[in-house]
Amino acid sequence: MQALRKNQSTHQAVESALKRSLNNWETKQVSDTTHQIIELIEVEQKENLIFEG
Repeated sequence: MQALRKNQSTHQAVESALKRSLNNWETKQVSDTTHQIIELIEVEQKENLIFEG
């Protein structure tokens, strides 16, 4: 999530943390996981608006 705030790609952030390049499968996994996390956050934000409104 810090990578997103810094406008950095998430797979680059993971590569930096691991100090190595990711293979294609790992890059896809990072991308898919990031997408799922963003979707969960968006759903949570919508639920908060519904229940607080």
